[in-house]
Amino acid sequence: MTSRRDISEATGLSERSVRTILDKLENTGEISRSGAKRNSILTLCNYESYQSEDTLKRPNQNEGSDQIKRQKTTKRNKAKTTKREKDQTSIIPGLLDDLNENIDEKRPNQNEEKRPKKTPKNDQSTYKKDIVNKNKEKYIKEKFADYVSMTRAQYETLVNERGQEFADACIDKLNSYKGSRGKKYKDDYLAIRNWVIGEVEKTLFQNSNSPFI
Repeated sequence: MTSRRDISEATGLSERSVRTILDKLENTGEISRSGAKRNSILTLCNYESYQSEDTLKRPNQNEGSDQIKRQKTTKRNKAKTTKREKDQTSIIPGLLDDLNENIDEKRPNQNEEKRPKKTPKNDQSTYKKDIVNKNKEKYIKEKFADYVSMTRAQYETLVNERGQEFADACIDKLNSYKGSRGKKYKDDYLAIRNWVIGEVEKTLFQNSNSPFI
């Protein structure tokens, strides 16, 4: 006969934890409970599985008298009952400790969850190089004619605003001008926007059959 308070005082666990653990042990069929609300009789199921072979083996003694045998059998049964009650009292705290250890192992470590994942140094350097290379590609100039160069982004901007045929006409106009006069510009794209577009528009306006009108 025991109670949650007695087990709590013996193990150092709270009564709530004792109740939870006893419920789990009863659900898994390891113990059975009977009795009143405050005090219960805890019975350890499959008791033999917790005993060693030496404990289970008992030598058979042949007595001369049946009465003596019965008396000794009765004493042994009483001794077994007393020992079983003691073993149950000692085994239950052990089961509670094992169950608590399993609960602690499954419980996640809060410090590990909050710790941010570090990116390997090699991955960081590779990522930075990729960004630098992409930025460099924006400023690399391509040759669109013998004397005309600009970035791919500048050419695409000109095509989006005026159309590809008009953009190519501007490049041809600037290429012819630079080739014939030996003129040089720091930025061919700015030259196209400053004056080449206007010259191409005048030429196309004079030609009424131009597809750009």
